[in-house]
Amino acid sequence: MSTDEIRTTHTIIPAAPGWFVAKLAEYCEPFFEFHPIVAWEVEHGQVSRDRYRIAVPVLPCGLTDGFDDFHRGFGKDWALKSPDGKYSVVGEEEGYLVLDNEDDALAWFVAQHERPPAA
Repeated sequence: MSTDEIRTTHTIIPAAPGWFVAKLAEYCEPFFEFHPIVAWEVEHGQVSRDRYRIAVPVLPCGLTDGFDDFHRGFGKDWALKSPDGKYSVVGEEEGYLVLDNEDDALAWFVAQHERPPAA
């Protein structure tokens, strides 16, 4: 394999019931819109000698609603809600954060939106 060659494989794995993408919405009060995850798309790849694996949730058809942003990371608007009710946030600044319940997750997201942008 040359140093510029990229090898990837894709696998679709059905999701267990209870997984959702939680998208922050703000009208009068902040709340989450929940989009069910029906499967996980897992990409395995190798670039030169470096290997990687990425898992992305698959939503039912028609539930895009800005979901293209999801592929750039969760950050300030998206979280994964697991069947045990915990919320996982992944972002460049946040790293990986697990919040215990919906109230904690909403409070964290609201605080992130109130924080002034980095200069």
